[in-house]
Amino acid sequence: MEQSELFVRITGIEIVAKEMAPRPKVIPGPEQFVFKINNEIQIQQKTKSLATFVDVLILDRNDHNKQYAKLTTAMFIEIKNFNEALIKEGDGFVLPKNLIDSLRTQSISTARGILYSEFRGTYLYKAFVPFLTFDQLNSGNAMDDEEDVLEAANIAKPYVKKSSIKVAKKVAKK
Repeated sequence: MEQSELFVRITGIEIVAKEMAPRPKVIPGPEQFVFKINNEIQIQQKTKSLATFVDVLILDRNDHNKQYAKLTTAMFIEIKNFNEALIKEGDGFVLPKNLIDSLRTQSISTARGILYSEFRGTYLYKAFVPFLTFDQLNSGNAMDDEEDVLEAANIAKPYVKKSSIKVAKKVAKK
């Protein structure tokens, strides 16, 4: 089945939650930060729109139980041709894979900018959310086990410890 072209627009961006630990005695450098990113997409059938939520945790590289900050953002997207562009399945809809990929990229990029803006002027001003590859986004877990964490620590700093993507409905295969 051929899918219709999407006509979308952002209708809102919000900071849902923001936390920051008090300034530590020893200020961590950017290589000390580890990011845990979760992205969830919710289909809003009644309003014919989508909501994407991104949680970003900034953790300590050596002690993943030590949290420096948390930011949760939401982005709301209107889909003008909702019924034609999304795939109908039972009583609900399935998101096309290309839309999911685009929403993940845009919502995480938006969260990256908000995080920078919100923590500018604090000890976290160099905590930049790294770029994620499509493979990391599509795998559901960017770096899930200790081997990946150790390997990533040797390749690039900072890195993403985990990236999990949750979608409210099934993903359509193209």
